[in-house]
Amino acid sequence: MDQTTILNVLDRLAAVSTYNSMEEWQADVLKVVSEHMRADRSAFIWKPYNSAPKAVQRNIPASRMNEYMERFYALDPLVFITDHGSGLALNRGPKYRKTIVNLEDVVDRATLEKSEYYNDFLKPQRILHETIVYLACVQKKVPLGILSMMRHNSRNFSHTKHNFLKVLTPYLTTCINYFTLRQTNRINDLVLNLPEAQSSNGIILLNMDMQVLYINAKAEELLAQLDDIPPASIIEECRILRKKIAVAAPAVPDALTSCKLHLGSRSLNVLIRQISADTHQRSDENLFVVSIESSTPSRFSRQKIQTYLSLTRRESEIVESIFKGQSNAQIAEELFISEITVKKHIHNILRKTGLKSRTAIINRILKAFNIF
Repeated sequence: MDQTTILNVLDRLAAVSTYNSMEEWQADVLKVVSEHMRADRSAFIWKPYNSAPKAVQRNIPASRMNEYMERFYALDPLVFITDHGSGLALNRGPKYRKTIVNLEDVVDRATLEKSEYYNDFLKPQRILHETIVYLACVQKKVPLGILSMMRHNSRNFSHTKHNFLKVLTPYLTTCINYFTLRQTNRINDLVLNLPEAQSSNGIILLNMDMQVLYINAKAEELLAQLDDIPPASIIEECRILRKKIAVAAPAVPDALTSCKLHLGSRSLNVLIRQISADTHQRSDENLFVVSIESSTPSRFSRQKIQTYLSLTRRESEIVESIFKGQSNAQIAEELFISEITVKKHIHNILRKTGLKSRTAIINRILKAFNIF
């Protein structure tokens, strides 16, 4: 076994904390491992914390990888992704329990070549052999990721290559656990800094795939009688808000939406807003904060805003519109004034309150009236 290559890979694993993202680390490791394995194509699939499986690939067109994640995973004899109804999950098939598995271990060549998976996915890419490495949490036996090596030529991967993968497996698993823990800690820190965290309301944090990243005990209590948390109505409201922001951005940087959730004789107030999960403002890092409370008389009114912030009537109207997530153009249309006038009012509001942005105005209102 090439010790230089082993050390090269281990150096990248040891430097895991220096990578900005899981994807960046995976792409680097995948390149080095693929070169040593002499793999023509390769992929690294993993399941982020409370999210759908994702993939980083090498020499596989993005369109083909997307097809696999959308369709071909269900036809793959290795069966390492399954659909549980609530979304895709990593899974070990019932036919094997080994860490490293060849395609030939699961299905014979004659049967494989008659399959739709081979003819529509493997054959067009000239893939003849595939070896899968399962990465799982040893204590809980929870699948964490899959490393896939593929070859065009007639020679399968040798025992020496398999031994190389066996040496790497525990290190790869440790690194995935590191990224999972880092993401979990980041989510926990994010929740602690939300205005909603200071309330007694139910809080749910969703990613853009509508997967639950965080849910507090109050939200679980309020929604206990539901089979699906969050319910479909809240997910649909999040999707509508996402489309609204996509169309209006950056004109609507702080959009919110609200709805009511009826559970038998009970009625719940739901307020949803989108936030950025990091300082880079990447769209794929945006999250939804869902706040849930039992219906009670509203603590929020234009008059209360005017009194609390010492604003004029018109300024309090504009603050109310900002809180609803309206753009300057929408505010101008609703109040029958020009956009220039709206901007002047917002400037005066920020000056009077000592705040720096529309987001700060919203957060001040959230905290002042204990809306969350």
